[in-house]
Amino acid sequence: MTHPRALSRRQFLKTSGVIVVGFAMPQAVLGSHPDAAVAASAPNGAVDTTQLDSWLTIAGDGSVTVLTDKVELGMGVSTAFAQIVAEELDVPFRTVSVVMGDTARTPDQGGVGGSTSISIGARPVRQAAAEARRVLLDLASARLGAPAGQLSVHDGIVRRADDPSKTVSYGELIGGRRFHVTLAASGGSYTLGVAGSARPKSPDQYTIVGTSVPRIDIPDKATGRFAYVVDVRVPGMVHGRVIRPPVPGAKLLRAEGPHGVPGLIKVVT
Repeated sequence: MTHPRALSRRQFLKTSGVIVVGFAMPQAVLGSHPDAAVAASAPNGAVDTTQLDSWLTIAGDGSVTVLTDKVELGMGVSTAFAQIVAEELDVPFRTVSVVMGDTARTPDQGGVGGSTSISIGARPVRQAAAEARRVLLDLASARLGAPAGQLSVHDGIVRRADDPSKTVSYGELIGGRRFHVTLAASGGSYTLGVAGSARPKSPDQYTIVGTSVPRIDIPDKATGRFAYVVDVRVPGMVHGRVIRPPVPGAKLLRAEGPHGVPGLIKVVT
């Protein structure tokens, strides 16, 4: 075995055991668009949650990649997140893909628990998408020579209300480039919130959220193509085991590696 690369993995879930190890998902498993920009980093190396680019990117073909630390546990969360972003950006649902749970690339939202991914975890994603739409309309205003209030958006195409022949796509406006927009952050981790100057849509304006759309995760699961954690293999990959005390209330005095075990790399406490 090879020694694993140095990793924090958010201090491996706040140091939950004695022997630990992690891995990085390959790009093919994550399914992100190759034109998508890389999430912005904070000085400490973590993903900077105050940067709009850390939440979503738009490729040259207009496709949108959403980044969230929430994961798909079979409840259709990935589909719901794609609907929310498609709604706020006014893009087709089919053009939105979701990168979930990659601790090297996604904002730290405190993980998943208690079916709160939509009620709490989707809020900053919705706010980020609304702010992205505002920025894109400002860019389109300069490009089309009309105030943002006189522009409309449908399927990622911005049009002048007084001259529908004058259009520009999201991909043309920013495809593959960064927004470079800072969001105001509140709370942290599980209760993290972000906001820009834009206000999300009112529910009475919804045309995508609340409708029935095909689940993103079902086709690959039904055909056996879905990549579960146990399916992932990366170069230099190693495995870890959590060693728990034999009785409740036990106190760890010392940690020693089992001598003579082939492939043992390190004992971590």
